[in-house]
Amino acid sequence: MSRKFSQKKIRQLDFLKFFSTIWVVYFLQKNQMIVVYGKGKVGQWLSNFLTYLQKEFLMMDDTDRDDQKLAEAEKIIPSPGVPPTHFIYQIYPEKIQSELNFIGEIRPVFPFSSSIETIWITGTDWKSTTSWVLYNLFTKLLPDYQVHLSGNFDIPFSQTLVDIAKSWSTKKNLIVIELSSFMLYQVKNFWFDYSVFLNFSPDHLNRHPHLEDYFATKENILKYTKKQARTNPEIRSKLSSDLQQKTKQYTSEFDLSKTNFIGKHNQKNISFCCECVNQYISDHSELKLFSLDEKSLIWSTIWPLPHRTQLIKTLDEIKFYDDSKSTSSHSLSAALEWFSEKIVLIAGWSDKGETFEHLSQIFKGHVAYWVFIGTTAPQFSAIFQNNQIASDQVDSMEKAVQFAYAYAKKNHIKVILLSPGCASFDMFKDYADRADHFQKAIENITVQ
Repeated sequence: MSRKFSQKKIRQLDFLKFFSTIWVVYFLQKNQMIVVYGKGKVGQWLSNFLTYLQKEFLMMDDTDRDDQKLAEAEKIIPSPGVPPTHFIYQIYPEKIQSELNFIGEIRPVFPFSSSIETIWITGTDWKSTTSWVLYNLFTKLLPDYQVHLSGNFDIPFSQTLVDIAKSWSTKKNLIVIELSSFMLYQVKNFWFDYSVFLNFSPDHLNRHPHLEDYFATKENILKYTKKQARTNPEIRSKLSSDLQQKTKQYTSEFDLSKTNFIGKHNQKNISFCCECVNQYISDHSELKLFSLDEKSLIWSTIWPLPHRTQLIKTLDEIKFYDDSKSTSSHSLSAALEWFSEKIVLIAGWSDKGETFEHLSQIFKGHVAYWVFIGTTAPQFSAIFQNNQIASDQVDSMEKAVQFAYAYAKKNHIKVILLSPGCASFDMFKDYADRADHFQKAIENITVQ
């Protein structure tokens, strides 16, 4: 029996190799010049994908722009970081194709396409945590699957497809993808298997011309979902009647006592994860798995990602929390609401066009003292002056931590929270780099 099975498996692999060869030849006959615009991480991974497809392409950005090659190109695939206001969108609108639209075009004939299912997560906040929890759940529940974490988690979807194609495995592949509005922009030639639109609040208004455009871009994930789309009741109420009919709403309450997570927002995130897993199990009766609920032991095996209201250190009975991943007013508000006592807050940095006046009552109820920094500092300063909350503006993370610690110690405050509510790019590489500077500044206090 084992010999017959082995021969059968070899025949399957030979067929897949043959099919792949025919598929590549088909695309080679369509000799289209493609320009990848942007040389960042996504652009580099996308070039790997095109190399695997044996497609003719060029990479360029603003530093080595070739207008003649752009004019000759059949398609231009900009990196997600290239904004819609960039000149290539204005001059070559008919040639622009996003990464997802390009993949959607070739996906029907992509090798192993039938063995791949996808779960897509978007929202203004907490999509990383939700993707991480789902990935861990499926990895533990489906040991016979190849489960992948993709999108904003360093490995773009295009590279994940290359990795799957090169593995020559007969296992089924399930990909959990964190999806930003940048990636969803102008999506029209793509479909998602399972999806969720977690939450929505003002963000990226330095990229989107208005809030309605940001919402419409996020909404694309629900429009193009093939199997099951979910969102929260508030977002669902804003959808058209047709879209409401195809979109389920998930419950907002989940008992977190058996998990390693805290906070009202994580009640919603974990609730979706639970419902998504149960939906997948229901749709795949061959799995013969039990349904998840709040009492399932598997929840205790999954730990939060770093930089999400993470306790870093306790010094002189003062607890330092790192919530550097907070880059919007929505996530800042959620972080503040975790604490029953008043705290010292470090916030600010890069301006994304968002306002924070609507959080005035939360600030007054939860913040005793604020240290703000970066290009958003004047905006925060005005809010705190209007609400008579003690505050200081500084020009470095080291000073911010020193000011926060001195105030907390003098006034017997037990929590110092880094929850910026803003991006980090006016001073740091990213939110993780910002968190590293925060932790180093804490250590410098320790040795003084």
